[in-house]
Amino acid sequence: MPDHFIAPDGTSGASQAELDVLHGLIRTCKDGENGFRTAADHVKDPTLRQAFDQQSRERAGFADALLEVARREGAAFGTKGHFAGVLHCGWMNVKAAVLHSDQAILAECVRGENVAIRVYDEALQQELSGDVRALVERQYLHLRDAHDFVRSFETVEPAS
Repeated sequence: MPDHFIAPDGTSGASQAELDVLHGLIRTCKDGENGFRTAADHVKDPTLRQAFDQQSRERAGFADALLEVARREGAAFGTKGHFAGVLHCGWMNVKAAVLHSDQAILAECVRGENVAIRVYDEALQQELSGDVRALVERQYLHLRDAHDFVRSFETVEPAS
């Protein structure tokens, strides 16, 4: 496999390693989008529902921005999440059905955000071109803020 892809306009695109990083981040964002959507669908507390819905939309926007960069660099790959993300959403569904607990769903969201932060940490350890690095760094900062925001609900008393 070549070290760089040739973009449709004939110019050199991103390295395979950079495209792999982008692909992993896109999948992670799709996992977050789906996970937060699942959480929003199952929580009873309207404040949590609104927060999870907002986070789902933000992750979709992150994935779209990353996908746009990847396509500009000549990549063509799907936009589905990881298999583990599907399992995580399924686990949230089970917890919601069995425990009927917003706090259990919240704990799963925090766990999922911990994974996303780790994936972004690892991505930022890779060699990325300037515009890709800037985008990933911006998203990483938003992810950390969102993580703290979601964790702030852990101290809120559950709605009756």
